[in-house]
Amino acid sequence: MLPTELVRKDELADSTTLLSLSNATQDWLLPFHYHSVSFARSKQLELFHRIHDVPDARVSRRFELVRNLYIGPRPGHHVESDLHYHGGDAWPLTILFQLFQKWTRLETLILVNLPQSDWVRLENAIPASLRHLTMGPVHGPFIPSDLRNRPPIESFTSIATFMRLEEIQDVVNYPTLKTFRRLISNHDFTVSVMAPSELTALTLPSSLETFDVIIVGKEATSSLESTREEIAQRLLQSLDDSRVQVRSIDVHDPHFQGRSEDTAFQDQALVVEHLWRIPLAEFLGNRDRYFSLLDETPRQPKVEETPSTPLSDPTPGSVIH
Repeated sequence: MLPTELVRKDELADSTTLLSLSNATQDWLLPFHYHSVSFARSKQLELFHRIHDVPDARVSRRFELVRNLYIGPRPGHHVESDLHYHGGDAWPLTILFQLFQKWTRLETLILVNLPQSDWVRLENAIPASLRHLTMGPVHGPFIPSDLRNRPPIESFTSIATFMRLEEIQDVVNYPTLKTFRRLISNHDFTVSVMAPSELTALTLPSSLETFDVIIVGKEATSSLESTREEIAQRLLQSLDDSRVQVRSIDVHDPHFQGRSEDTAFQDQALVVEHLWRIPLAEFLGNRDRYFSLLDETPRQPKVEETPSTPLSDPTPGSVIH
C-alpha cells in the first residue's frame, strides 16, 4: 500500500510508477520468502491453508514457491510446538494432506514427531517433486515403492527408528535413491537395533551411492567412538561394501537441556536442523560458508563476525500476514 499523502497527489503517473515498483519488488521477494517454510504449531498449518487456498491465482500460486519444508519442533526455537509425538489430534492430518497436494514443487521435507500410525494417512499426498525426505523419531513404516506419485527421492533420512529388513530393502532399491541415512543416539539399544543379523540378506543396488549410519550424542568422544566402532564392525560383517559408512557426531545443544519432552530427539536435533538449513543456504548462494555436520570431510567455517549474506530463519508461519 502507498502512503495516503502520495495517493492524493495530482501526479498520478508518479504514484502509478511507485505502485508498479512496489508490486515488482514483492514479486521478486516472494520466492525468497516462501522458499523455506517451517511450522511448529498446528494452527500455523491451518492458517496457512485458509489464507492461501483461495480463488485468487496470485495468492494460491504461492504454494508452488515452497521448496523446503520443516514441520514439527525445532531445537531452541522461540515458538513452542504442539506437534508432539503423543499429541492426540494435534496434527491436522486432513489439512496437511490437502497442503501436500498444493505444494507441487516441494523438494525437501522434514517431518519431526509425526506419530507412527499417521504416516500412512499422508503418504499418498506426497508430491511428485520431492527429492529429500527426513522422518522421525520412530516414524511409521516407509515403503517408497508404495508412494502414489512416485517422487524422484534421492535421499531418505530415518531418525531413531527401527526398520524391518523389507523396509530397508525397498528403500535402497528405490530407482532414484542415492543416499540412505540413519541417525541414531548413543544409547545401549543402538548396536542391536542398527546391526541386526538379518542385514546379511540385504543387497545394495549399484544405483545407491551411500548407506550412511550416524551416531549422534553429547557423550564423551571416547564413548561415541566406542559405539561407532562396535556398530561398524557388526554392520560391515553383514554388509561388506565400501558404500557403507558409520560415523559419529558429538553435538552440544543447550536449548534441549532439561526439556524432558524432547529427550527422544535431542541428540539428533542439530543434525536435522542442518538438513533443513542446507537447501536454504544453497538457494542463497552461500553453501560453502555454511558448515554442514553431514559433510564426510567437514569444512571449517569461515571466521566472520557478521556474514555478508546471513541465513535468515523464516519464522514458522511467517509467510502468513
